[in-house]
Amino acid sequence: MTRLSPRLAALGVAGIAAIAAGIGTAASGAVAAAAARVAVSKSLVGTFRITAGRYAGGKAGGSFLRMVLPGGGKYFDNPDSRSPDKSYTLIGPGGQGGLATGRYQPNPSPVFDANGDARVNAIMSPQSFDGIAFSVASVAKNPQTGAKNPVPSIRLTGDTLSGQVDAVTAEWNGQYFAQGSSSVKGRYNPRTRAFLLTWSSPISGGPFNGFTGSWHLQGTFVPS
Repeated sequence: MTRLSPRLAALGVAGIAAIAAGIGTAASGAVAAAAARVAVSKSLVGTFRITAGRYAGGKAGGSFLRMVLPGGGKYFDNPDSRSPDKSYTLIGPGGQGGLATGRYQPNPSPVFDANGDARVNAIMSPQSFDGIAFSVASVAKNPQTGAKNPVPSIRLTGDTLSGQVDAVTAEWNGQYFAQGSSSVKGRYNPRTRAFLLTWSSPISGGPFNGFTGSWHLQGTFVPS
């Protein structure tokens, strides 16, 4: 016969049953809470409105681009950057405020002016890069390979963002550079809708062949 500890014996059958019920309730509550956390996964469709980049106190914030040199570890300095640290190219919102999900933000026509400066002004405003204005768009077809791009999509799970922006291209000096990614990561505050999105995209072809664009977008999400 199984012996009960003095404490369990003093409680008696009713007490033991109550304890078991309490344990069961707590376990059920924990399972329910875990299930709720897992269930909070949804697509964010709207515009990730970007906050203009800034650099102060030796630290960059807001939205910016850094170009990683071939081999990694070092960055290209943009002489036209407004940042004291020229490895940061600070960017600001374009006419549509930022990066949209669920739709493309294509190039205007013509894409470039007579000097090769990009006229694209939807996601970000054109920013001078090594003497020539560049900007970005999101397009249905990769201008370098001709492959079809899916529309940008971002998912929220808890406070974590993930998704793809394969359709993003950079336009500069009459040239196109695929700068999308299938591995976008970030954070999100459901209360304030503040977000951070980051991704890296290697550059193929042109004067920056072998470089990698490292993107950092920060701002506020506005649902459609």
